[in-house]
Amino acid sequence: MSKNDGGSAFPSDDLVWNDGYGEVQTIKVGGMTLRDYFAAHAVGDTMMLCHRDTPVDGEPYPEMFARRAYEIADAMLKEREK
Repeated sequence: MSKNDGGSAFPSDDLVWNDGYGEVQTIKVGGMTLRDYFAAHAVGDTMMLCHRDTPVDGEPYPEMFARRAYEIADAMLKEREK
């Protein structure tokens, strides 16, 4: 991805799982990116504020809301770099 994703929003960690029969597996568990976190928080307000907007080229409303939420997230990351 060429965009700045802000890195991990939450710490990543190792999840160790024991099946009770001597088999132990370690799985790397990572958090969502800061960009995803920002977009997730922006999407509700985006839906409320943009529900009357006209989608681009017949774009379905869910995709329009998601696109707008990520535009806000990108703006937040850009502002954060200042």
